[in-house]
Amino acid sequence: MKARRRSLRQVMFVSAITFGVIVTASVLTFVSLSNSIHKEVDNGTEQSMAEEQIADAIVSSSYGQQLLAYRYLEKPSAAGLAEFHDRGQQVYAEIRQYLFREMPLSARLKVEAIKEAHQDFEVAAQHAFDLLSSGDSSAARARVGTLTAQAAALEQSVRSFIAERDHQRLVLRAEQEAALHRLQMATGAVALAFALAAILLAHLLRRRVMLPLYDLSTAVRELSEGADHVRVAPQRYQEFQLVADGFDGMADRIRHSREELHARNRELTQTLDDLRRAQQELVQHEKLRAMGEMLAGLAHELNNPLAGILGIAECIKMDLADSDDPKARELCESMVGPLVAESLRARDLVRNLLHFARQSTEQLEHVHLLGAVEVAVGLRRHVFAQAEKTIELHVADDLYVVAQAQKLQHAVINIANNALDALRDGDGTALRIEATRDGTSVLLVFEDEGAGFQQPHRAFDPFYTTKAIGTGTGLGLALVHRFVQEFGGTVHADNTPDGGARLTMRLRAAPDA
Repeated sequence: MKARRRSLRQVMFVSAITFGVIVTASVLTFVSLSNSIHKEVDNGTEQSMAEEQIADAIVSSSYGQQLLAYRYLEKPSAAGLAEFHDRGQQVYAEIRQYLFREMPLSARLKVEAIKEAHQDFEVAAQHAFDLLSSGDSSAARARVGTLTAQAAALEQSVRSFIAERDHQRLVLRAEQEAALHRLQMATGAVALAFALAAILLAHLLRRRVMLPLYDLSTAVRELSEGADHVRVAPQRYQEFQLVADGFDGMADRIRHSREELHARNRELTQTLDDLRRAQQELVQHEKLRAMGEMLAGLAHELNNPLAGILGIAECIKMDLADSDDPKARELCESMVGPLVAESLRARDLVRNLLHFARQSTEQLEHVHLLGAVEVAVGLRRHVFAQAEKTIELHVADDLYVVAQAQKLQHAVINIANNALDALRDGDGTALRIEATRDGTSVLLVFEDEGAGFQQPHRAFDPFYTTKAIGTGTGLGLALVHRFVQEFGGTVHADNTPDGGARLTMRLRAAPDA
């Protein structure tokens, strides 16, 4: 027959209650006794100080009364006699304060001795006063020595009482300290017993609770790491055995599920890889096909009128340039020349648009960075000036990069155009272009004072734009990204701490020409 396991919960509950009751009772007892002893010590100290104050007052008043007696003997008066008796009443009242305090019989006898000494002093003084009243002043003054002796006896009685009370309190304090020491020793013994009990309890907890929990946690860790056929040993208490049985069943189910999951994961991984490759190929194919069709049609539509405009403009330019008429030549320089230049630029833009749709095969070269940037900035500086904006250029003359000059200039123009649009829409006034050497790379940074990028991570997506319809195509920064990649570099978009847009090109540095 299977033995019934004990309940760990009941064992822990009973042990905790028992230990808690013992500890609480011991602590309360120690605190109560300690407070009682400390209170008695404090009361004794207060009584000692109060009795010493009374003694000082008695001595002070008796000396005052003695002084009044001397004064009366020197110069008798009714006021002096009344003051002498008032001071005597004061001394008597102070002596009576001792009668209302708790003290043993020996101390009471000392108080009576103080009272008698004061009475003897007053009797001796009154006798001297009577002699003075009867006209025997020499005999009265002869009693001064007696008064002094009686006053000294009164002070001695007071000091004897104080010494007696101090001795009694010393004895009492010694008894209290001994009791406190015994209490502390008992408390130490109880604390040691508690410590031993705690050690025993900790040992039992380790054997009965911590080790089974460690076995369970080890089994859980092994199962989580992928181990098969994990089992937990039989447990002493029913709670742990229930957990062990549940874990064993769970481990079996996890093992079967894991085997099925691995098989399904292999199938899903293969399927996902196939789908991902097919999706990438389909998206790229559709994107290139649509872009190619659009750009081919657009180039065809633009190239024909541009070729006609360019041809006519060049013919007019040649005719006017060879004319003898100065006005004709001036007209050639002021109007026909810019027309030819802008027609050529439009043709180059169409070619660059076609270039975005196909991979370039043009050979890279060592480009003088300042010269290339200055060409691009020169083409846009006039437009910036018309818009009351400025371009700040900070590029050293000794920087050379691996690139294609025309594409690098085109990239700078595209970035400048975007910056100008941002400056027009905001309160900014300047575009700052700065280049620095960074090891084997050159960093070309563009910062404007516009509103910045709304989504910097999408800045280089083709046809993505935040401009109004009809004011942007979304290809400018996409071309920049394509060109920089062809150069073997990288470009990154973010916003400055002040909120403006910032584009950072990292180009390969070339040796100085």
